[in-house]
Amino acid sequence: MRKNMIFMLLAVVFVLGVCACSHPVRAITHQSYWEKPGEAHQYVCYWEGQCGFNGCDKGESLIKLCNINQDNTVQCSMQDSANSLLNPQKK
Repeated sequence: MRKNMIFMLLAVVFVLGVCACSHPVRAITHQSYWEKPGEAHQYVCYWEGQCGFNGCDKGESLIKLCNINQDNTVQCSMQDSANSLLNPQKK
């Protein structure tokens, strides 16, 4: 009887530990592309957070501006002022 009780307790602790694990998730929420003569730009908006068995946390919304060069290389930069407005909880 006592062995069964200990086994059940260990099983419950194991299941709770597995369910509490979360993993990072990133999802693109919007993209905007435009061109001018000799220039091409793209805004990429996305969400980053942690998701687990019980759903996802609040995470944060982020925006990057990407400049697409003539040789098709891309240079992206975070839009810090917009990101701080989108995520007031991070201040």
